[in-house]
Amino acid sequence: MGIDLRVDKTKTFIQKSFIHLLEVKHFEKITVKDICRSAKVGRSTFYTHYSDKFDLFEQIITSYTDLFDSLIQKRFSTTNLSVTLNSIFKELNVNKEELKVLFYSSFGEYALERNFLSILKKYISQYLGRISKYKRINLPFEFLVELYSANAMVSIKYSLENELSEDISSFMENFFESAITKV
Repeated sequence: MGIDLRVDKTKTFIQKSFIHLLEVKHFEKITVKDICRSAKVGRSTFYTHYSDKFDLFEQIITSYTDLFDSLIQKRFSTTNLSVTLNSIFKELNVNKEELKVLFYSSFGEYALERNFLSILKKYISQYLGRISKYKRINLPFEFLVELYSANAMVSIKYSLENELSEDISSFMENFFESAITKV
């Protein structure tokens, strides 16, 4: 049995309404009543899908974190980097407005940017561990992981805030390869 489209549409509308509220209010100030009013759903409908606003926020953050994890996993799955940063930027730009809001809206453990950075570090660390070129570099492994992760995060945020540019993704691709092979 497939997903009920009405349920999926309702959840999507609640989530989009919540993200819209995050644009104008801090998370702490948003109430379930605000969310229901914005989504034009009753409280019982909201509580059918979410236990509270924290659960809603967590599900949204988890959803985007899982999407990003799968994109990055594809990129770093082999030493042949067939999936370019540009394709990752394009995938993320589909949800550009939501991601921009969520990057700047965090509450406690719910922080999308921190999750993205953690994913980048995990896969970059695994990638560097598989290739031998980095071993010639006389720099700490952790430094290289932090450097590339931070630069990748800046590129991702820049691509969401500005026009998507293949020049930026090509630069980042070349920057990383040059850093590993020329040092």
